[in-house]
Amino acid sequence: GRRASTGGLIDAIREQHERGASGVVVLPNDGDTLLAAAAAVRAVADEGIEAHLVHVRTAVQGIAALAVFEPTATAGANVLAMQAAASATRHGAVTVANRAALTSGGPCEAGDVLGVVDGDVVIVGSDELAVAREVVHRLLASGGELVTVVAGVDAPEGLLEAVTSEARSAHHGIEVSLIDGGQAVYSALLGVE
Repeated sequence: GRRASTGGLIDAIREQHERGASGVVVLPNDGDTLLAAAAAVRAVADEGIEAHLVHVRTAVQGIAALAVFEPTATAGANVLAMQAAASATRHGAVTVANRAALTSGGPCEAGDVLGVVDGDVVIVGSDELAVAREVVHRLLASGGELVTVVAGVDAPEGLLEAVTSEARSAHHGIEVSLIDGGQAVYSALLGVE
């Protein structure tokens, strides 16, 4: 999809305000959209519209933030809880390189499978399931209770089983949640809470 623009976000916030929302919480879910979201929140504040920004840079952080939203809580309390949940979520991804490049995980060629941990390419491999298992292993190195897998449109068969197996071998009783995200670029987005 396309990234949200400041104008598009302003329109969306205004629309929710016009529908009766007493406050709007904005989750950019993308580092590049964060600045546009901040500008939109500032712009609507000048119009007297209450809007809050939760600094989430990835979709799995946004999911973690939404999971703690409490409809009866104040906007301020929700924003604090949502920011804490997002900040506590370690994130990773699996994708396929579209060109040769030098990464933190070493050189890659077009078609190589890349494992991303906290925004940095740290694994270069040839098998999506193996790379997904290694990303989960690294994300769980400092513990966790829940692994969220957002499967992309090109997610390989057996992705959930591979991630679940890796997660449970590291931490007995860990919960694994699968969401069919349908995103195009990343075969898997991974989060650990």
